[in-house]
Amino acid sequence: MDNSFQNGQIKRKLIERSNFQGLGKHYFKKAMEKILINDFDNASMYIKEGLNYLSCDCNNDKWVEQSGIVTIVDWEDFFSKGLKTSSDSYLFTFSYLSLFSPDSYIKKYINHSLSAINKYLENNDCKYGYYVKARILTHNNEVHKAIAIFKDKFEYPSNPPLVKYRLGRLDESLEGFISLIEAFMSNPSCSCTIREIYERFHEKVDSNGRRIIKNENYIKGKLCKAFSVNNNFREFMRLYIMIIDNMPNLNFHLMTKHTDDYFSGFFNYILKLYKSNFALLKRINWQPNEKNLRPMSLNNSVDDEETIMRALQNGQGDKFGY
Repeated sequence: MDNSFQNGQIKRKLIERSNFQGLGKHYFKKAMEKILINDFDNASMYIKEGLNYLSCDCNNDKWVEQSGIVTIVDWEDFFSKGLKTSSDSYLFTFSYLSLFSPDSYIKKYINHSLSAINKYLENNDCKYGYYVKARILTHNNEVHKAIAIFKDKFEYPSNPPLVKYRLGRLDESLEGFISLIEAFMSNPSCSCTIREIYERFHEKVDSNGRRIIKNENYIKGKLCKAFSVNNNFREFMRLYIMIIDNMPNLNFHLMTKHTDDYFSGFFNYILKLYKSNFALLKRINWQPNEKNLRPMSLNNSVDDEETIMRALQNGQGDKFGY
């Protein structure tokens, strides 16, 4: 079967299920294929397209290892060559891929990664680049600088799920908790987001001493009850991953309307949790609706991969969410 046809089928199935996490990782795997043949122009475009859909771009599912990069790349050589090229696509790809190098290398060569992304940003006022820079700064324990980039370069409330998720993880205040919920409502297919929400939900207070409004009288259904119990993380995640694996559609709004309380009880509770705690904050109200619960690239009804790639290549990345 033709690879392009197979890729088209995979993409359509993931979009039909609202499995945006799977779609983002699909593009990442294609980017790794291009890196292995030194095609950095296409690799950088695939990385950017993947970032349009994901909430979390971590390596918990070992997608980097599965690509073969880890066993093929000589990381010492990789970092030594990182700043010896003026190619924007290489600088971006190098900076992003460095985030997934073994800890000993990213710690040793963190300044190489920062220099590369700064060099890239000199020629490209690109939000993908700012996202990567914030991630590198986080690795370097410069959390306040990373948060500043996320807040300065991505305008609330239209910032994408990926940024909402990262802000939520870095900001341990109630604002961060709200950002995590917004990322989750945009993309329930990301299990990392609900994991962070679970952990934050069971903390007594936020970093400013404020308590989360839990609305425990709204807890309904087996999944919701599992979420509400502290030290029950494994069981809750087991039940939640069953949803990701088996539900025909992972759209948040559809889940709130499901006829089975097992599903709808939990998703409606998350919505109630969001609205109650949002009321404590004095900022623009981000109302979850059918339009903003879809990535920007889908809002623009761009399903043709060549069109997306061409737009990214022409510097129109902002049109697709960044």
